[in-house]
Amino acid sequence: MLKYNFAEIWERIQEATGLGQITQLAKIVGTSQQHVSNKKKLKTFPVEWAYLVAKKYGLNIEWILEGTGSKRAGQDSDNLGVIKPIGKWLLETEKKEPGTMAWFQIEFKRSFPEFEKWQKREQGYLAERDTAVKSSIA
Repeated sequence: MLKYNFAEIWERIQEATGLGQITQLAKIVGTSQQHVSNKKKLKTFPVEWAYLVAKKYGLNIEWILEGTGSKRAGQDSDNLGVIKPIGKWLLETEKKEPGTMAWFQIEFKRSFPEFEKWQKREQGYLAERDTAVKSSIA
């Protein structure tokens, strides 16, 4: 199990939320001040607490726990941290093993049928928009 440094996380939370007291944190996470103090002494911060703080204040849990990524949830216009490495891997692998990209697309659609439904709706929307633009120009 990963251990997260209480002091570092508490500092980030204080910076982002204005919280100053352990009692305030205890109230948000639904525990006693003594329990929070014990975690502080053990230098561990439970992931569940980070989730509760992130939810209440609109923060990015990754930023709370690790200090990486954007501070606010949805703040980045490029909030695709998980997707970028996959894309990079696919491009590199496609060079060595042609067909990897097609394989990935097929497997992704098979694993996530909701994506294919979304994609069809999106394509229909774009086609409608293009038709409307063309007719307004004519």
